[in-house]
Amino acid sequence: MPGAAALPDKDSPPRLAPLSRRSQEFTPVHAATFAAVFIALYVAHSVGDHWVQTSHQSANKGRPGWVGRFADTRHVATLTLTKLAVLIPAAMLLGLHLSVLGLVAGLGIDAVTHWWADRRSTLAWDPGELHLMHVRVLAAGPELREVYRLAA
Repeated sequence: MPGAAALPDKDSPPRLAPLSRRSQEFTPVHAATFAAVFIALYVAHSVGDHWVQTSHQSANKGRPGWVGRFADTRHVATLTLTKLAVLIPAAMLLGLHLSVLGLVAGLGIDAVTHWWADRRSTLAWDPGELHLMHVRVLAAGPELREVYRLAA
């Protein structure tokens, strides 16, 4: 019949709601999935950082130059594989519905940020340098102190 909406066949796969409508719905299943993934990744991170990481990687991943970069890259690769090795069986065992895109994006962002943090030189400026800058400004003249006060 033209113009009539066809009823879905019982054998046809269910249609997904548009993304804008789906993203607004948060169910207990989402919370349980988040909790299960969090626990699996937390355990895998501990295993990968403490048991799988070699002493060479641990000692050299923060060194400057290519030695440090290669050690850190090997560490992050084994850490990411450890996370996959824990997360995939946990998801299968618990019947979690995880998307490939979500796994790739999540573990990719995690790997890049972990690599960046483990380089150590990228974080070396943080607390100590800010404190030294504050001390230098306080020791400077009143004009510089006023600029610092206005910027803060």
